[in-house]
Amino acid sequence: MRKNENRYKSALQFLWKVIKPHQKWFILAAGITLITVGSGLMLAKTTQLLIDYTSSGNKWMILISLLKFILLIIANLVLSYISGICVSRLAAFAGKDLKQHASHLLLNAEYGEMIQLETGDTLKTVNSDIGTVCSFIGGDLISIFSQFSMAIGAFIYLLFINPILALVTFIYTPIGIFFTLSLNKKMNKLYPICADSEGRALSVAEQILSSIPIVKSFSAEKLIKEKVRHEYEKVYQADVKVSIWNSLMQTACSSTSMIPRITYLFFAGYMVVEGNLSIGTFISVFDLLTFIIGPTVYFPFLLNGLNYSIASINRIVKMEKLHQQKPVKQISDYTNTLPSVRLNNVSFSYMDNAPIISNISFEHTGPGIVAVCGKSGSGKTTLLDLLSGLYEPQTGEIVVSGAISVVSQDSYLFADTLLNNVRLSNPLASDKEVENAMKLAGADVFVSELSAGFDTLVGDGNADFSGGQKQRISLARTILSDSKIWLLDEPTSALDIETESVILETIKKVSKDKLIIIAAHRQTLIDIAERKIEL
Repeated sequence: MRKNENRYKSALQFLWKVIKPHQKWFILAAGITLITVGSGLMLAKTTQLLIDYTSSGNKWMILISLLKFILLIIANLVLSYISGICVSRLAAFAGKDLKQHASHLLLNAEYGEMIQLETGDTLKTVNSDIGTVCSFIGGDLISIFSQFSMAIGAFIYLLFINPILALVTFIYTPIGIFFTLSLNKKMNKLYPICADSEGRALSVAEQILSSIPIVKSFSAEKLIKEKVRHEYEKVYQADVKVSIWNSLMQTACSSTSMIPRITYLFFAGYMVVEGNLSIGTFISVFDLLTFIIGPTVYFPFLLNGLNYSIASINRIVKMEKLHQQKPVKQISDYTNTLPSVRLNNVSFSYMDNAPIISNISFEHTGPGIVAVCGKSGSGKTTLLDLLSGLYEPQTGEIVVSGAISVVSQDSYLFADTLLNNVRLSNPLASDKEVENAMKLAGADVFVSELSAGFDTLVGDGNADFSGGQKQRISLARTILSDSKIWLLDEPTSALDIETESVILETIKKVSKDKLIIIAAHRQTLIDIAERKIEL
């Protein structure tokens, strides 16, 4: 019980944190709900009077009551419309805030933790889970408040009319609620399983889509199909369990809905026959039963919605626990200083494995070319990742003076034009500056052969390039950024000899006023370095 209380308390605290910046919309919707309760009770009373006046044949009072009835219906419609706008805006603002928050967390998370995340599962959190929470805020959350406000008002109204009638009508309700809440408790445990299984299945699908060439090259279609079937079988089994318990929930809720109505019809009908209750009151109160019974029937489903949202909230909170990356220590004012890097007794290992880099120290100030050499696995790429801030050293200190740009072994293209892909590193650069950067990177030749030139769409579903072409685009980004420090990870590994010579000339040319640190295997790269660091 205590665990469930803490669970709901944490969820409500999270929801309030999301709602608080836009609380005016929630307060406005809640206020309109209370007004709607009053107008609903007035509508019930007007219905009673309209029927009673009709029975007595009082035409003037019938006309007045009918006019009041129409005005109250219009008022309710207007209030519902305004309330809908309020909760829709609240949900929209909450969704925007949550997605921006998620983007901030992911962009600033420690790289070591980021690469361990499953892409599909993360996308489910950013899209589906945030969508679930926003749907709850814009729907079930205000419905809980609305229905219970109306139920309390209607029940007080019924008590005022006849306390015994009210008690007899709802004698079964606590029993029905007990059954539905017991079923709900079982479903609480299933929703997190469903959410996690869907996230894993989505990750598998995403991995397959990104590795289709490998799957086909090894004729592994049958194996992959079985893997997909296995993951979605888990999703299916979880959904089946939820649907079974959901069916039982609906049965329990139906009994909670129907038994009070049957009880009321017998007891109130007897009172009408005995002359202790008017026909108008009988019909108007029967209409009010919907408002009183509604929360008792729908509360388990609303609670179900909350539980489903809690599963999503927990996944969002899990994302919030990602450690945020600390920037590489920079000299406070390096605009007029020489580029420099300093490593002091730096050590680093992946997880608990043996150190990749152990107690390395070196310092370089001023422009020039530094080659980081060593056999495969010696930590060349890792050292560049530490310098760029992707990873933090376990021990030691790294101090950098100067903005950094990186050319990694993996070159990434976004779904946009080629021009904008290069301009990513310097959004204010002119078209001419982009073209010049591409020329210095040896990319102008293949761009001139494209029918749309720099306006060619690249990335998902658009034009693709070879590894060497992507490498040159990545180098062009770095050139365009005009950073003081370049970190190049095997920048010519995918290039032919002719193109490599162009790149080497560019590197030597810009090294006159930039510090260029190269992780190098190729002797041609090592030969142009003025300093070599052996790992």
